[in-house]
Amino acid sequence: MLVALALVVSAVSVWAQDVSFSQPYAAPLYLNPAYSGVAEFSRVGANFRYQWAAFGEPYTTYAVFADQYFDDYKSGLGFSAVSDRQANGAMVQSNFGASYAYNLRLAEKTFLRFGLQAQLGATSANAAKLIFPDMLSPDGSSTSLEPYAAEQRSYFDVAVGSVFSHSIFFAGAALHHLMGSPEVEVLGQPVVIPRKLTLHAGCNIPLGQRNAYSYYNNGEKTTTISPNAIVWLQGIYTSYAVGANLSLSSFSLGAFYKSALKSSAHFLSLSAGYSGAWFALGYSFDIGKISRAAGGYLPNTHEVSLIFKVKKRQRDSFRRQWETPYKVQNTPIL
Repeated sequence: MLVALALVVSAVSVWAQDVSFSQPYAAPLYLNPAYSGVAEFSRVGANFRYQWAAFGEPYTTYAVFADQYFDDYKSGLGFSAVSDRQANGAMVQSNFGASYAYNLRLAEKTFLRFGLQAQLGATSANAAKLIFPDMLSPDGSSTSLEPYAAEQRSYFDVAVGSVFSHSIFFAGAALHHLMGSPEVEVLGQPVVIPRKLTLHAGCNIPLGQRNAYSYYNNGEKTTTISPNAIVWLQGIYTSYAVGANLSLSSFSLGAFYKSALKSSAHFLSLSAGYSGAWFALGYSFDIGKISRAAGGYLPNTHEVSLIFKVKKRQRDSFRRQWETPYKVQNTPIL
């Protein structure tokens, strides 16, 4: 592959970052453990992210999750697994987590959820998979890097989160890596994954009086616009995404601007999705520029999400009105 990725490795020689999905609500337990069991049905989902395609295969991410809400206990349980492969396997982060969320009703259509997630993870680094520009010959072949020992560390981690919602509005926060993940070395440089704070907020606005009545009273899919914002703070990096989704019954379109403070990286994320009776499918495409140092490459990113709605909860209208957690269907896939 074309590995100007040496630039990336040198940039993260002290602080590494977790992957950020372009469809964050399609990986709900990864975004915030308080979303465990938030839907009106049992869910099983998967995500695939192919990032910076112009560089070959520098970043690929796989994620799966399953969750269920239990009415009698006002609680949700979930399980998730994520594998993030960076620089063609030079660094791999994998974890498996179990999460719990409690749904507290403060008033009619006002809820506060608390979530806790425990994870078992592993971080490995193998510098032998890196290729630097001065290792490339005129015919495109590469020489071998001087040997460096591969390292792997296993760890136990904890994440917490909370989400507040009232009517059409919601806002949440999550804190990951409370225990602190262990250091590994790449080219003799320590790489550590610092704590991550995620802040997110949005609302679902029905368009038109008839749509508003169907949305508020019957919980039906209608034409809505959903402005949304997410901020990630991890180590010395702060990144954000702002935009909106337009939902037309079962179909939706979205556009988000993504960037980072004190960075020349800018991205436009376009998405489309379909949500049927028993499954939801979403696709997003990111295009933008990384930095001048990377030669102005366009790091095109593809992301696909699939969620199966396994079993809908059966509830009478009174319990539905007072105990339904809240709508987070502000993305192309729910």
